[in-house]
Amino acid sequence: MQNRPVFLLLFIIACFICVSSYGEPLDIGDRARLGGVYSLERLGRYAEAIPIITELYQRYPNDLEVKWTYARVLGFGGHWKEAVAAFDELCAKGCSNDELMTYAHVLQSQGANPEVLAYMKKLADAHKDQKEIQSIYINMLIWNKQSAAASTSTGATGAPQTVTAETYIEEQKFDQALGQLEIILKNSPDDENALLWKARILSWQAQTALSINIYKKLMQEHPDKVLYYRECARVMGWADRTAESASLYDEACRRFPNDQALYAEARAKKDYYNNLYFPAKQAYRQWLALEPYDPEALFDLGQIYARSDQYRATEEDYDELLYKFPNNAQAQAVLDKARVYDHDWFIDTGFLHDEADSKTRQVDYRLYDAYESLEKSVLGNMVFGIRTDEMDYGFPGPLSSVRRDRYSMSLEQDFSPDTFWKLGYGLSNSSNDDKDLQYRNAEVQFPLLTERLLLNLSYDRDDFIQNEAMLAEHLQQDQYRARATWTPIKPLEIGVDEAHSVFTDSNRLDNFGGDIGWNLLSDPNRLTVQYRWQDWRFREIEPDYFSPGNFPSQRISVEWEQFLNKNNLYWGANQFSYFLRYEFINDTGNQRGNSGSIGFNWYINKRLTLRVEAQHLSYDHPGIYKDDEQTVSLIFAF
Repeated sequence: MQNRPVFLLLFIIACFICVSSYGEPLDIGDRARLGGVYSLERLGRYAEAIPIITELYQRYPNDLEVKWTYARVLGFGGHWKEAVAAFDELCAKGCSNDELMTYAHVLQSQGANPEVLAYMKKLADAHKDQKEIQSIYINMLIWNKQSAAASTSTGATGAPQTVTAETYIEEQKFDQALGQLEIILKNSPDDENALLWKARILSWQAQTALSINIYKKLMQEHPDKVLYYRECARVMGWADRTAESASLYDEACRRFPNDQALYAEARAKKDYYNNLYFPAKQAYRQWLALEPYDPEALFDLGQIYARSDQYRATEEDYDELLYKFPNNAQAQAVLDKARVYDHDWFIDTGFLHDEADSKTRQVDYRLYDAYESLEKSVLGNMVFGIRTDEMDYGFPGPLSSVRRDRYSMSLEQDFSPDTFWKLGYGLSNSSNDDKDLQYRNAEVQFPLLTERLLLNLSYDRDDFIQNEAMLAEHLQQDQYRARATWTPIKPLEIGVDEAHSVFTDSNRLDNFGGDIGWNLLSDPNRLTVQYRWQDWRFREIEPDYFSPGNFPSQRISVEWEQFLNKNNLYWGANQFSYFLRYEFINDTGNQRGNSGSIGFNWYINKRLTLRVEAQHLSYDHPGIYKDDEQTVSLIFAF
């Protein structure tokens, strides 16, 4: 009882400290208004939240909860300078890691202009032990190279070489910048910042092998810095060294087991590398929940949307990226192209010339097909199209020339490159009679249990014309086909398929086949090898076309494709690629054939694409079979 006055005095002092620290407690009505601010904040309605939280801040200037909310809402609401002043005042009295991260995210949300970067550098310098803040700062520099140099030192502070290097980086004169960095490294070979910026510049110039070697040196000398692991793994991914990148992510996760952002990035990247787009989308969203404005995550997620033909979602993603990082030329190129694909009409005009001849397989025709198609994206990721074909057939017999006009329409929807459905319907008429023919097709493809196993089901009713008699009889084929494709690892693809065809002359054909393909090289130089076996089984032998009962076939093919614009291997870039393909064929009775193809795809700009291909097929014996085919296609948007 003697100590009661002491306890009473301590209680009074504690109450005084609490009141001076937290201010007058909010009454019930103001507490409800603060809850309303939280709701508006979650909805992104900052313009409505700012007047309310400003009034509460004026009434309760010493309440820490109100002050932090005031700073946060002002920052994300665009009043970042006022928010910075509030954050600085709060942090001067001490703040938690979560509160520091909120401050950093507010700065990051404003984009990386020089004034914002100056504040971000000040925050990063004051908290060098906070790797998340350092990562945010570095990302802001990387994705806005024009302003990066003015905010970073790449050598001894104030050294002439450093100032010159920064100037060159600011002007995007990377060769000159590398020269100045070499001077720094000649005097100080282990200068950490100079090595880091050299690695980054080399990666921007697509000299990824040299960049990765420098990152490996940095990781060896500074194994406690997760930033080097993350950046190196990303550059490996840019170079399409995806297996090495995934392995490095695994190593980093073992070394830094408590880094949630690293774990989220590793999951997202590995799903992206394996074209597992459904889980990748979820993984990238989890990554962005931890690092809301990470430009790498935003860019990759937008690429997934674009490759899935989800152009509306692509626009939203890159709008956000460019709002935060307005100097990103790659993101701007993707956004511009996505807007064209989402809002404009596409015209595809071209021609096909096909000339085939065989003395033993009842094949002899010439075909000239001039076509035009019109397509428009509807409802986000659905595409509606109409097409006309003007086909001129030539034969050596009485029907020396026949004109067939075909009109068709289609509707398709893509959810990812591997998940889609298509529907089509068409009509045609010929100059040799008045009979109209109908065409129908349907196709669906989807993952089966896992995205590494795809099932494709299709139905197609089309002409089956290889000679004059088949056209005169209006021979058509209804084909029902199922194919399963398994990708146990990314370079390897194994497929099996079965097709059943019914001809309008009551004949039947069953096809059984299988193939195995291996991607030996990938972007920017693709090299693919494939072996395929197929067995043809006709029910009846028809005199008018090649139907020899059982007809086995084996094929080995090699295809090479090179992308010339190797610095911009992303959807949306202007690109030129050419391809070469050779195929060796061994048919029944050891009849050997050779097939060669050559062509190119030229994405001239966001509105214009040109495609050209030529193919020649012939057998060792000239009477067995030969085929020459050429196609030209010009696609433009308006």
